[in-house]
Amino acid sequence: MVKRTILQWLIVLFIGLIFCVKSYAQVNVDLVYSLKLSESYDSNLNLTRDNEQSDWVNIITPSVGLDLTSKYWEANLKYSPSIYTYTDHKEYNYVAHDVSLDYMYKIYRNLTFNMHNLFTMTQDLYSVTGPTTSSTVYTPSEYTIRKKRAYHSDYSGGMRLNYQFGKRDSLYIGYNHYRNWEEDKDIQEATRYNPVAGISIEIGPHMILSLDTSYIKGDFYGGSDDFDELKGDLRLTKDITKHFNVNIAYSHTYMDYSGDTEDYQIYAPSFGMAYRFSKDMSISINTGFYKQDKERGRDETGINLDVDFNKKWRIKKGSISFTYTSGYDETYFGSENLGFTIYHGGRLSFIYDFTRHLSNSSYVDYRYNKYTDVDPDRKDNIITFNEALTYKVTKWMNISISYDYRWLDSNIDVNDYKDHRVFFSIILYNTTKLVK
Repeated sequence: MVKRTILQWLIVLFIGLIFCVKSYAQVNVDLVYSLKLSESYDSNLNLTRDNEQSDWVNIITPSVGLDLTSKYWEANLKYSPSIYTYTDHKEYNYVAHDVSLDYMYKIYRNLTFNMHNLFTMTQDLYSVTGPTTSSTVYTPSEYTIRKKRAYHSDYSGGMRLNYQFGKRDSLYIGYNHYRNWEEDKDIQEATRYNPVAGISIEIGPHMILSLDTSYIKGDFYGGSDDFDELKGDLRLTKDITKHFNVNIAYSHTYMDYSGDTEDYQIYAPSFGMAYRFSKDMSISINTGFYKQDKERGRDETGINLDVDFNKKWRIKKGSISFTYTSGYDETYFGSENLGFTIYHGGRLSFIYDFTRHLSNSSYVDYRYNKYTDVDPDRKDNIITFNEALTYKVTKWMNISISYDYRWLDSNIDVNDYKDHRVFFSIILYNTTKLVK
Protein backbone atom coordinates (compact mmCIF):
# COMPACT_ATOMS: atom_id res chain seq x y z
CA MET A 1 0.00 0.00 0.00
CA VAL A 2 2.73 2.45 0.99
CA LYS A 3 4.95 1.52 -1.98
CA ARG A 4 2.01 2.08 -4.33
CA THR A 5 1.42 5.45 -2.69
CA ILE A 6 5.05 6.46 -3.34
CA LEU A 7 4.68 5.49 -7.02
CA GLN A 8 1.48 7.52 -7.30
CA TRP A 9 3.18 10.61 -5.89
CA LEU A 10 6.16 10.19 -8.20
CA ILE A 11 3.73 10.17 -11.14
CA VAL A 12 1.98 13.30 -9.82
CA LEU A 13 5.30 15.08 -9.39
CA PHE A 14 6.39 14.07 -12.90
CA ILE A 15 3.16 15.45 -14.39
CA GLY A 16 3.75 18.65 -12.45
CA LEU A 17 7.24 18.85 -13.91
CA ILE A 18 5.88 18.49 -17.44
CA PHE A 19 3.51 21.39 -16.69
CA CYS A 20 6.47 23.45 -15.57
CA VAL A 21 8.50 22.90 -18.76
CA LYS A 22 5.74 23.61 -21.31
CA SER A 23 7.73 26.65 -22.42
CA TYR A 24 10.94 24.61 -22.53
CA ALA A 25 12.98 26.97 -24.68
CA GLN A 26 12.73 29.72 -22.06
CA VAL A 27 13.72 27.57 -19.10
CA ASN A 28 17.05 27.09 -17.32
CA VAL A 29 17.37 23.49 -16.12
CA ASP A 30 19.97 22.36 -13.56
CA LEU A 31 20.54 18.75 -12.51
CA VAL A 32 21.47 18.68 -8.81
CA TYR A 33 22.86 15.45 -7.39
CA SER A 34 24.66 14.34 -4.26
CA LEU A 35 25.80 11.32 -2.27
CA LYS A 36 25.94 11.28 1.53
CA LEU A 37 27.80 8.50 3.34
CA SER A 38 27.25 8.39 7.10
CA GLU A 39 28.34 6.29 10.04
CA SER A 40 26.05 6.74 13.04
CA TYR A 41 25.90 5.55 16.63
CA ASP A 42 22.50 5.33 18.38
CA SER A 43 22.49 4.68 22.14
CA ASN A 44 18.80 3.80 22.50
CA LEU A 45 17.30 2.24 19.37
CA ASN A 46 13.81 1.69 20.78
CA LEU A 47 13.62 4.76 23.07
CA THR A 48 13.07 2.67 26.21
CA ARG A 49 13.48 3.77 29.80
CA ASP A 50 15.38 0.59 30.78
CA ASN A 51 17.24 -2.15 28.89
CA GLU A 52 18.54 0.24 26.26
CA GLN A 53 19.88 -1.29 23.03
CA SER A 54 22.58 0.48 21.02
CA ASP A 55 24.07 -0.05 17.57
CA TRP A 56 26.20 1.38 14.78
CA VAL A 57 24.32 2.30 11.61
CA ASN A 58 25.60 2.78 8.07
CA ILE A 59 23.49 5.25 6.04
CA ILE A 60 23.82 5.78 2.27
CA THR A 61 21.76 8.65 0.83
CA PRO A 62 21.94 9.39 -2.90
CA SER A 63 19.91 12.39 -4.03
CA VAL A 64 18.87 13.73 -7.42
CA GLY A 65 16.90 16.85 -8.24
CA LEU A 66 15.94 19.26 -10.97
CA ASP A 67 15.95 23.05 -10.52
CA LEU A 68 14.00 24.87 -13.23
CA THR A 69 13.88 28.65 -13.53
CA SER A 70 12.39 31.06 -16.03
CA LYS A 71 11.48 34.73 -16.08
CA TYR A 72 8.14 34.20 -14.32
CA TRP A 73 8.35 30.88 -12.47
CA GLU A 74 10.64 28.36 -10.82
CA ALA A 75 10.29 24.72 -9.77
CA ASN A 76 12.38 22.33 -7.67
CA LEU A 77 11.92 18.55 -7.80
CA LYS A 78 14.01 16.28 -5.53
CA TYR A 79 14.14 12.58 -4.63
CA SER A 80 16.34 11.15 -1.85
CA PRO A 81 16.28 7.47 -0.81
CA SER A 82 18.29 6.45 2.29
CA ILE A 83 19.57 2.92 2.96
CA TYR A 84 19.95 2.10 6.68
CA THR A 85 22.13 -0.91 7.59
CA TYR A 86 22.52 -1.89 11.26
CA THR A 87 25.64 -3.72 12.47
CA ASP A 88 24.05 -5.96 15.14
CA HIS A 89 20.28 -5.51 14.68
CA LYS A 90 20.00 -6.50 11.03
CA GLU A 91 16.23 -6.96 11.43
CA TYR A 92 16.01 -3.14 11.59
CA ASN A 93 17.53 -2.62 8.12
CA TYR A 94 15.27 -0.54 5.87
CA VAL A 95 15.11 1.99 3.04
CA ALA A 96 13.62 5.47 3.60
CA HIS A 97 12.26 7.77 0.87
CA ASP A 98 11.91 11.54 0.61
CA VAL A 99 10.23 13.26 -2.36
CA SER A 100 9.55 17.00 -2.68
CA LEU A 101 8.23 19.44 -5.27
CA ASP A 102 8.14 23.22 -4.85
CA TYR A 103 6.71 25.58 -7.45
CA MET A 104 6.36 29.37 -7.71
CA TYR A 105 4.64 31.25 -10.54
CA LYS A 106 4.48 35.04 -10.90
CA ILE A 107 1.12 35.39 -12.62
CA TYR A 108 1.14 39.17 -12.68
CA ARG A 109 3.27 41.93 -11.23
CA ASN A 110 1.53 41.76 -7.83
CA LEU A 111 0.00 38.27 -8.06
CA THR A 112 1.97 35.10 -7.24
CA PHE A 113 1.15 31.41 -6.81
CA ASN A 114 3.16 29.07 -4.55
CA MET A 115 2.90 25.31 -4.14
CA HIS A 116 4.78 22.97 -1.76
CA ASN A 117 4.72 19.16 -1.59
CA LEU A 118 6.66 16.78 0.65
CA PHE A 119 6.29 13.00 0.95
CA THR A 120 8.39 10.98 3.42
CA MET A 121 8.54 7.28 4.24
CA THR A 122 10.72 6.08 7.12
CA GLN A 123 11.02 3.86 10.19
CA ASP A 124 12.87 6.45 12.30
CA LEU A 125 11.24 7.09 15.68
CA TYR A 126 11.94 10.84 15.64
CA SER A 127 13.66 13.42 13.50
CA VAL A 128 17.16 14.47 14.59
CA THR A 129 16.68 17.91 13.02
CA GLY A 130 14.20 18.92 15.73
CA PRO A 131 10.75 20.49 15.51
CA THR A 132 9.91 22.28 12.31
CA THR A 133 7.29 24.82 11.43
CA SER A 134 6.07 26.41 8.22
CA SER A 135 3.53 29.06 7.37
CA THR A 136 2.22 27.18 4.35
CA VAL A 137 2.86 23.46 4.86
CA TYR A 138 1.58 21.63 7.93
CA THR A 139 4.10 19.41 9.72
CA PRO A 140 3.05 17.09 12.58
CA SER A 141 4.47 17.78 16.04
CA GLU A 142 7.89 16.28 16.81
CA TYR A 143 7.07 16.23 20.52
CA THR A 144 4.80 13.18 20.44
CA ILE A 145 6.12 9.66 21.12
CA ARG A 146 6.69 6.75 18.74
CA LYS A 147 8.36 3.59 20.11
CA LYS A 148 7.65 0.81 17.60
CA ARG A 149 9.79 0.42 14.49
CA ALA A 150 7.51 0.18 11.46
CA TYR A 151 7.11 2.06 8.22
CA HIS A 152 5.19 5.33 8.53
CA SER A 153 4.60 7.77 5.69
CA ASP A 154 3.50 11.40 5.66
CA TYR A 155 2.39 13.76 2.94
CA SER A 156 2.15 17.48 3.63
CA GLY A 157 1.41 20.01 0.93
CA GLY A 158 -0.04 23.41 0.31
CA MET A 159 -0.84 25.99 -2.31
CA ARG A 160 -1.34 29.71 -1.89
CA LEU A 161 -2.31 32.68 -4.05
CA ASN A 162 -0.93 36.04 -2.86
CA TYR A 163 -2.07 39.43 -4.16
CA GLN A 164 -0.50 42.81 -3.27
CA PHE A 165 -2.94 45.64 -4.06
CA GLY A 166 -1.24 48.46 -2.18
CA LYS A 167 2.05 49.39 -0.53
CA ARG A 168 0.91 47.69 2.69
CA ASP A 169 -2.30 46.07 1.48
CA SER A 170 -2.44 42.37 0.59
CA LEU A 171 -4.67 39.32 0.61
CA TYR A 172 -4.20 35.58 0.19
CA ILE A 173 -6.18 32.39 -0.26
CA GLY A 174 -4.77 28.89 0.05
CA TYR A 175 -5.20 25.26 0.92
CA ASN A 176 -3.05 22.91 3.07
CA HIS A 177 -3.31 19.13 3.17
CA TYR A 178 -1.86 16.42 5.40
CA ARG A 179 -2.18 12.61 5.32
CA ASN A 180 -0.32 9.86 7.16
CA TRP A 181 -0.12 6.11 6.55
CA GLU A 182 0.93 3.67 9.29
CA GLU A 183 2.18 0.09 9.07
CA ASP A 184 1.70 -0.13 12.86
CA LYS A 185 -2.07 -0.48 13.25
CA ASP A 186 -1.88 0.77 16.86
CA ILE A 187 -1.18 4.25 15.47
CA GLN A 188 -4.11 6.09 13.95
CA GLU A 189 -4.13 7.30 10.36
CA ALA A 190 -5.67 10.69 9.61
CA THR A 191 -6.32 13.30 6.93
CA ARG A 192 -6.27 17.05 7.48
CA TYR A 193 -8.09 19.39 5.06
CA ASN A 194 -7.25 23.05 5.66
CA PRO A 195 -8.41 25.96 3.46
CA VAL A 196 -7.12 29.37 4.61
CA ALA A 197 -7.66 33.01 3.66
CA GLY A 198 -6.55 36.39 4.95
CA ILE A 199 -6.33 40.11 4.25
CA SER A 200 -4.19 42.99 5.50
CA ILE A 201 -5.21 46.65 4.97
CA GLU A 202 -3.68 49.99 5.93
CA ILE A 203 -6.69 51.69 7.54
CA GLY A 204 -4.86 54.83 8.62
CA PRO A 205 -1.43 56.44 8.80
CA HIS A 206 1.00 53.70 9.91
CA MET A 207 -1.90 51.49 11.06
CA ILE A 208 -2.52 47.96 9.69
CA LEU A 209 -5.60 45.78 10.25
CA SER A 210 -5.16 42.10 9.39
CA LEU A 211 -7.54 39.14 9.45
CA ASP A 212 -6.52 35.47 9.08
CA THR A 213 -9.11 32.70 8.83
CA SER A 214 -8.78 28.93 8.79
CA TYR A 215 -11.05 25.89 8.50
CA ILE A 216 -9.78 22.43 9.44
CA LYS A 217 -11.60 19.17 8.78
CA GLY A 218 -9.93 16.26 10.55
CA ASP A 219 -10.83 12.73 9.45
CA PHE A 220 -9.51 9.86 11.58
CA TYR A 221 -9.51 6.21 10.57
CA GLY A 222 -10.29 4.27 13.72
CA GLY A 223 -10.70 5.37 17.33
CA SER A 224 -11.00 9.16 17.38
CA ASP A 225 -13.98 11.32 16.45
CA ASP A 226 -13.74 13.42 13.29
CA PHE A 227 -13.98 17.16 13.81
CA ASP A 228 -14.56 20.52 12.13
CA GLU A 229 -12.61 23.52 13.43
CA LEU A 230 -13.05 27.20 12.56
CA LYS A 231 -10.43 29.73 13.59
CA GLY A 232 -10.08 33.50 13.11
CA ASP A 233 -7.31 35.92 14.10
CA LEU A 234 -7.87 39.70 14.03
CA ARG A 235 -4.87 42.01 14.64
CA LEU A 236 -4.40 45.80 14.67
CA THR A 237 -0.79 47.00 14.37
CA LYS A 238 0.35 50.62 14.88
CA ASP A 239 3.81 51.89 13.90
CA ILE A 240 4.90 54.28 16.65
CA THR A 241 8.28 55.01 15.04
CA LYS A 242 10.29 53.63 12.16
CA HIS A 243 11.67 50.92 14.44
CA PHE A 244 8.91 50.39 17.01
CA ASN A 245 5.34 49.08 16.70
CA VAL A 246 2.61 47.83 18.99
CA ASN A 247 -0.35 45.56 18.32
CA ILE A 248 -3.57 44.28 19.82
CA ALA A 249 -5.18 41.03 18.68
CA TYR A 250 -7.99 38.57 19.27
CA SER A 251 -8.14 34.90 18.28
CA HIS A 252 -11.24 32.70 18.37
CA THR A 253 -11.49 28.94 17.81
CA TYR A 254 -14.64 26.86 17.49
CA MET A 255 -14.27 23.05 17.66
CA ASP A 256 -17.15 20.73 16.70
CA TYR A 257 -16.72 16.95 17.02
CA SER A 258 -18.85 14.47 15.10
CA GLY A 259 -19.15 11.99 18.02
CA ASP A 260 -19.27 12.06 21.81
CA THR A 261 -16.03 14.03 22.29
CA GLU A 262 -16.78 17.33 24.01
CA ASP A 263 -17.01 20.43 21.81
CA TYR A 264 -15.31 23.64 22.91
CA GLN A 265 -14.43 27.24 22.02
CA ILE A 266 -11.20 29.15 22.69
CA TYR A 267 -11.11 32.89 23.42
CA ALA A 268 -7.63 34.47 23.23
CA PRO A 269 -7.08 38.27 23.38
CA SER A 270 -3.47 39.52 23.30
CA PHE A 271 -1.23 42.55 22.84
CA GLY A 272 2.43 43.04 22.02
CA MET A 273 5.30 45.11 20.67
CA ALA A 274 8.28 44.79 18.33
CA TYR A 275 11.47 46.84 18.28
CA ARG A 276 14.35 46.79 15.79
CA PHE A 277 17.55 48.09 17.42
CA SER A 278 19.49 47.86 14.14
CA LYS A 279 19.66 45.87 10.92
CA ASP A 280 21.22 43.04 12.90
CA MET A 281 19.20 42.97 16.15
CA SER A 282 15.47 42.87 16.90
CA ILE A 283 13.04 41.74 19.59
CA SER A 284 9.31 41.11 19.71
CA ILE A 285 7.12 40.34 22.73
CA ASN A 286 3.45 39.31 22.68
CA THR A 287 1.37 38.29 25.65
CA GLY A 288 -2.27 37.56 26.35
CA PHE A 289 -4.87 35.35 27.97
CA TYR A 290 -6.73 32.30 26.71
CA LYS A 291 -9.77 30.36 27.88
CA GLN A 292 -10.90 26.99 26.58
CA ASP A 293 -14.66 26.98 27.17
CA LYS A 294 -15.84 23.37 27.17
CA GLU A 295 -19.44 22.38 26.58
CA ARG A 296 -19.68 20.40 29.82
CA GLY A 297 -16.33 19.75 31.49
CA ARG A 298 -13.67 21.77 33.28
CA ASP A 299 -12.51 24.89 31.43
CA GLU A 300 -8.80 25.56 30.88
CA THR A 301 -7.30 29.05 31.24
CA GLY A 302 -3.78 30.39 30.99
CA ILE A 303 -1.32 33.00 29.72
CA ASN A 304 0.11 33.29 26.20
CA LEU A 305 3.66 34.66 26.02
CA ASP A 306 5.89 34.83 22.92
CA VAL A 307 9.39 36.34 23.02
CA ASP A 308 11.56 36.39 19.89
CA PHE A 309 15.10 37.81 19.99
CA ASN A 310 17.51 37.79 17.00
CA LYS A 311 21.08 39.01 16.81
CA LYS A 312 23.61 38.73 13.95
CA TRP A 313 27.31 39.52 13.76
CA ARG A 314 27.95 40.38 10.13
CA ILE A 315 31.72 40.88 10.38
CA LYS A 316 32.36 37.60 12.18
CA LYS A 317 29.73 35.73 10.13
CA GLY A 318 27.76 34.58 13.14
CA SER A 319 24.19 34.75 14.41
CA ILE A 320 22.31 33.90 17.56
CA SER A 321 18.56 33.70 18.08
CA PHE A 322 16.34 33.01 21.08
CA THR A 323 12.64 32.23 21.09
CA TYR A 324 10.33 31.60 24.05
CA THR A 325 6.67 30.67 23.64
CA SER A 326 3.86 29.60 25.94
CA GLY A 327 0.13 29.12 25.56
CA TYR A 328 -2.08 26.49 23.98
CA ASP A 329 -1.84 24.17 21.01
CA GLU A 330 -3.81 21.29 19.51
CA THR A 331 -2.09 17.91 18.99
CA TYR A 332 -4.31 15.90 16.66
CA PHE A 333 -2.12 14.62 13.81
CA GLY A 334 1.02 12.49 13.72
CA SER A 335 2.05 9.52 15.86
CA GLU A 336 -0.34 10.43 18.72
CA ASN A 337 -3.75 12.13 18.91
CA LEU A 338 -3.67 13.91 22.29
CA GLY A 339 -6.01 16.87 21.82
CA PHE A 340 -5.81 20.21 23.64
CA THR A 341 -2.26 21.02 24.77
CA ILE A 342 -0.96 23.60 27.24
CA TYR A 343 2.75 24.29 26.65
CA HIS A 344 5.75 26.48 27.26
CA GLY A 345 9.29 26.27 25.98
CA GLY A 346 12.23 27.97 24.35
CA ARG A 347 14.89 27.51 21.72
CA LEU A 348 18.42 28.95 21.52
CA SER A 349 20.25 28.70 18.17
CA PHE A 350 23.82 29.60 17.30
CA ILE A 351 25.58 29.68 13.90
CA TYR A 352 29.22 30.65 13.40
CA ASP A 353 31.77 30.40 10.57
CA PHE A 354 35.19 29.87 12.15
CA THR A 355 36.94 30.06 8.78
CA ARG A 356 36.00 30.10 5.13
CA HIS A 357 35.90 26.28 5.24
CA LEU A 358 34.87 25.43 8.83
CA SER A 359 31.38 26.25 10.19
CA ASN A 360 29.39 25.45 13.30
CA SER A 361 25.67 25.24 14.00
CA SER A 362 23.98 24.31 17.25
CA TYR A 363 20.70 24.63 19.11
CA VAL A 364 19.09 23.61 22.37
CA ASP A 365 15.32 23.27 22.58
CA TYR A 366 13.09 22.81 25.65
CA ARG A 367 9.37 22.07 25.63
CA TYR A 368 6.82 21.32 28.36
CA ASN A 369 3.50 19.86 27.19
CA LYS A 370 0.42 19.20 29.29
CA TYR A 371 -2.23 17.16 27.44
CA THR A 372 -5.53 17.90 29.19
CA ASP A 373 -7.73 15.63 27.05
CA VAL A 374 -5.84 12.55 28.30
CA ASP A 375 -7.06 10.93 31.53
CA PRO A 376 -5.09 11.43 33.70
CA ASP A 377 -3.45 14.58 32.31
CA ARG A 378 -0.14 13.71 30.67
CA LYS A 379 2.83 16.02 31.29
CA ASP A 380 5.99 15.75 29.16
CA ASN A 381 9.30 17.60 29.45
CA ILE A 382 11.46 17.33 26.31
CA ILE A 383 15.02 18.61 25.84
CA THR A 384 16.74 18.37 22.45
CA PHE A 385 20.34 19.40 21.78
CA ASN A 386 22.24 19.41 18.49
CA GLU A 387 25.81 20.36 17.66
CA ALA A 388 27.28 20.09 14.14
CA LEU A 389 30.66 20.96 12.63
CA THR A 390 31.08 21.05 8.86
CA TYR A 391 34.35 21.32 6.94
CA LYS A 392 34.33 22.21 3.24
CA VAL A 393 37.13 20.15 1.70
CA THR A 394 36.53 21.21 -1.90
CA LYS A 395 33.71 22.91 -3.81
CA TRP A 396 32.11 19.46 -4.28
CA MET A 397 32.83 17.72 -0.93
CA ASN A 398 32.00 18.39 2.73
CA ILE A 399 32.84 16.45 5.88
CA SER A 400 30.64 16.82 8.96
CA ILE A 401 30.36 15.46 12.47
CA SER A 402 27.26 16.01 14.59
CA TYR A 403 25.83 15.05 17.97
CA ASP A 404 22.15 14.83 18.89
CA TYR A 405 20.73 14.38 22.38
CA ARG A 406 17.06 13.93 23.25
CA TRP A 407 15.65 13.54 26.77
CA LEU A 408 11.98 13.01 27.58
CA ASP A 409 10.63 12.94 31.13
CA SER A 410 6.90 12.22 31.57
CA ASN A 411 4.56 11.68 34.49
CA ILE A 412 3.71 8.45 32.62
CA ASP A 413 6.93 6.61 33.52
CA VAL A 414 6.87 4.17 30.61
CA ASN A 415 7.28 7.12 28.22
CA ASP A 416 10.64 8.23 29.68
CA TYR A 417 13.83 7.85 27.64
CA LYS A 418 17.24 9.31 26.82
CA ASP A 419 18.92 8.98 23.44
CA HIS A 420 22.36 9.95 22.13
CA ARG A 421 23.16 9.94 18.41
CA VAL A 422 26.50 10.68 16.77
CA PHE A 423 26.95 11.08 13.00
CA PHE A 424 30.08 11.24 10.86
CA SER A 425 29.29 12.08 7.23
CA ILE A 426 30.98 12.66 3.89
CA ILE A 427 28.85 14.59 1.40
CA LEU A 428 29.64 14.72 -2.33
CA TYR A 429 27.57 17.11 -4.43
CA ASN A 430 27.51 18.78 -7.83
CA THR A 431 25.28 20.65 -10.28
CA THR A 432 25.14 20.15 -14.04
CA LYS A 433 23.43 22.66 -16.29
CA LEU A 434 21.19 20.81 -18.75
CA VAL A 435 19.47 23.73 -20.46
CA LYS A 436 20.35 27.40 -20.49
